[in-house]
Amino acid sequence: MSDNNPVKTDIFIIYAREDSVYAEKLYNELKKRRLNPWMDKRNLFYGQNWQKIIEDEVKKSRYFIPIFSSSSVKKIGYVQNEFKYALKVLCCMIILKHFLLTF
Repeated sequence: MSDNNPVKTDIFIIYAREDSVYAEKLYNELKKRRLNPWMDKRNLFYGQNWQKIIEDEVKKSRYFIPIFSSSSVKKIGYVQNEFKYALKVLCCMIILKHFLLTF
């Protein structure tokens, strides 16, 4: 399974750029466990409509893992917008569907 195959996203990873090292480690670990994670750095390509793709991938995801850090909680921008959108999608999902993992 390559990173750009059109398969269902199991896990959507959201993170601030400053936390990309941790996000990459998480992505790689999930791949090793034969899961299908999605993160922009690995799955978006130049010229794509990234906002639409991110929204679509959040909607398709079974699980959502936000990476919070002292960097990400201080930022204003995409990381918060993606998290807010994911929570909005969560509110529309049926209760039995797993979506948000917390640690």
